[in-house]
Amino acid sequence: MAGLLGLTPTGSIEPSSPVLMSCVAYGLSMDHEVFLPARVTEEHQRTGDTVRAVGEGIRRSAPLITAAAGILAPPSCRTPPAASCSWGNWGSAPR
Repeated sequence: MAGLLGLTPTGSIEPSSPVLMSCVAYGLSMDHEVFLPARVTEEHQRTGDTVRAVGEGIRRSAPLITAAAGILAPPSCRTPPAASCSWGNWGSAPR
């Protein structure tokens, strides 16, 4: 598979690492499904205005959700072939 992707194998991965990383990623990705509706509900209960509640909920939750994504993104990128893991290559095919 490494040849097909143009990568050089550097060793093996501890079998529990992908499972644990998936659990952490899933847990952090679910945060937005907790924080955003909670903020919308709080604002709707306070004002009774649905349109304003949605806008305010997004405005108040966006920094937290963005920070969680920023914390999660770099560790989820494996560094051992360093050339294939630069910020500029995200979303492009391996060379």
